[in-house]
Amino acid sequence: MASREQVAIETDLGRLDVVQGLEGVPSYEKLREGTSEAEVLGVKVAVCSLDDLRAMKQSAGRPRDLVDLEDLDAALS
Repeated sequence: MASREQVAIETDLGRLDVVQGLEGVPSYEKLREGTSEAEVLGVKVAVCSLDDLRAMKQSAGRPRDLVDLEDLDAALS
């Protein structure tokens, strides 16, 4: 897998960025272990843990990800 490979997918609900190969991001198997299930628009989806989300946002390090981390901290305070 290429390091920091990014694919943008346009959906009916907006843009979805898929970023692969970031150092510090757990493997899919590890991420899957910590998931919980949620229903989104009638579809059951696996949602990563808050700790794993933080690790992925930190590893990506893009300005939007860093703002997301601040927003998470504020929401949980």
